[in-house]
Amino acid sequence: MPRKSRRSPLRYLVQGLLLVVTIVIAALVGFRLSALWRERVADKQLAPATGRVVETDAGDVFVQEAGPPDGMPVVLIHGAAGWSEVWRPTLAVLGGAGYRAIAVDLPPFGFSPREKGAAYRTPDQALRLTELAQALQLDSLVLVGHSVGARPAMVAAWRMPDRLRGIVLVGAALDLPPADTRPAPPKKPWLPGVLGVPFLGEALVASTVTDPMLSRWLLEQLVANPASASPEHVAMLQRPMTRAGTTAYVTTWLQQGLVDPPRTGLWDRRRYTAVERPVLLIWGAQDRITPLAQARRLQAAFTDADTAVLAGTGHLPQMEQPDQFNQALLAWLQGLGATPQRRQR
Repeated sequence: MPRKSRRSPLRYLVQGLLLVVTIVIAALVGFRLSALWRERVADKQLAPATGRVVETDAGDVFVQEAGPPDGMPVVLIHGAAGWSEVWRPTLAVLGGAGYRAIAVDLPPFGFSPREKGAAYRTPDQALRLTELAQALQLDSLVLVGHSVGARPAMVAAWRMPDRLRGIVLVGAALDLPPADTRPAPPKKPWLPGVLGVPFLGEALVASTVTDPMLSRWLLEQLVANPASASPEHVAMLQRPMTRAGTTAYVTTWLQQGLVDPPRTGLWDRRRYTAVERPVLLIWGAQDRITPLAQARRLQAAFTDADTAVLAGTGHLPQMEQPDQFNQALLAWLQGLGATPQRRQR
């Protein structure tokens, strides 16, 4: 009788691994091709008519504005994957109260023009903000930075103290370490290298950050109440994602912006202590991305800082609780003096 052939268990294992790798590669290729297919819409078809592009020496910047041109300037800076429209309720409230509210799209997000080879690290984004202030001739302005957007807002505040009237940090992702401790090593230090691998990085981003099927789930991770991830909010955040080249540009942004070099000064408590302008910290009590402990560290580091903690709110207070958020911001702005001098405690 013929003998039955025996296959080595190792051979089965190798074949199984090859099958898994093949499936993963096929899936990534599919996600990347899907992104190329959907990211074909021209900016003119997507950009809201309520905004405009401002030319600056650091590149053109798309902004949306509200309020009188001679009002106190309040510059609103979004976080990762956000854009100027996340501030829509705030724009309306501030403009109605007589402030010149300016919501900025920091590239590659929103509708600011994109350029090949553009730099997206914190110092580069801060330069865009300072040049925007110069182009719009903004004096005695207030910077409002949310999440990762607080990084360039903070650096810009240090760079233009003569123009600064105050600064507002909202769920700020500044990662300030506790007093008398060194900064923690960067999380997932290998990730920028992986994102820099041709095709692989863009495929990973296409299957996560820019995949519209995950938009709602990703938004739910940021909010305290899943109901805040409404279809309207999801659609608003997805709107710029169909711009041509979105996945490629977001991959570059992630590769550059995941780790900030120490020279930015964001980990140096002395830089915060030296700020001579009023500061407001607005935080969600249930913020899982930048926990409330980070707000307490910042409050201790600044010489003059007020804190507003919003109950039942996560990492997006301007979207989750717009009435409470705008009330806290407006009350603080109205409390600023006529000149950008440090308030007496």
